[in-house]
Amino acid sequence: MTQRVALAVLMAAALAGCTEAAPPKDTPSLRIVMRMHPDPQQLRAQLDDRLASCMLQLRAQGQAAQAPALPNPADMAKWVTRETEEIYANGQRAAFSTDTLVWPNPAKACQWTFYRSVHAEAETLCGDWYGGSAKREPNPDAAPEPPSFSEEKTPADAAKRCLADAAKVHSASGLPKGATPAGQSCYWLSDGPVAGGAAEPSVPGQYFCSHPRAYDGSLPRYRRSDGPTLRYLRVAAPGAPRSATPETDADRMEAEVVEEGKPIPASRFSRQAVEAFVRQPLVVPVGGQQ
Repeated sequence: MTQRVALAVLMAAALAGCTEAAPPKDTPSLRIVMRMHPDPQQLRAQLDDRLASCMLQLRAQGQAAQAPALPNPADMAKWVTRETEEIYANGQRAAFSTDTLVWPNPAKACQWTFYRSVHAEAETLCGDWYGGSAKREPNPDAAPEPPSFSEEKTPADAAKRCLADAAKVHSASGLPKGATPAGQSCYWLSDGPVAGGAAEPSVPGQYFCSHPRAYDGSLPRYRRSDGPTLRYLRVAAPGAPRSATPETDADRMEAEVVEEGKPIPASRFSRQAVEAFVRQPLVVPVGGQQ
């Protein structure tokens, strides 16, 4: 069965009044994991300031404590401080993202600690969506907030419109071609021009190099997406302002894992998978992440 026929079957199902479309069976599965590793030199300056503040806080409380050593730069370069995993299979999509801050924990004698913010979501093509988020700030005075979850049901009429949109093929005409560090081809999307079709942007702005399947019709557009979301590479070109938190500064995220055609368990697209990810421990001593 071709992809066009598969999408036609989906549209027929919606027109029959289905609120959850039967997924296409012939679309190869896809898994992309994008990661960011912090720049050790940039991060170290921040860690110096954070540690000094934590030690002052302990002394103000009358506690005698020895300052922990700063993490080794070689270890810092291996940390994953921002990660997004996207998976697609059989008309389903799920995404799991984590942002990690590195901070001394005053409750643990300023021990270096990872503080995480997480988000996960799962959806069926033109069907229902379920998502959740949780975060822990490196602020000992802030009470932990419980995870939040939400869901959206898709009425039959919305499913019909969505399936009609899903059958449309995005055009890559005129988009500059790029390549990931691993050599995969992609197309640059940007909020500004990519000068001369360069391999990477050279003017300020936010850029994404997207997977070719976002344009060839084999990966339909999902209901919650306003355009292609399948990303290989994220770059803020020279001139973009630096963030105050270098761990999650959007200067570069790269696709370190790209898998096509490998089986993905159906359980990974479930409500239970979203909730398990969101309810993971969010405060972890440094050393628990490689």
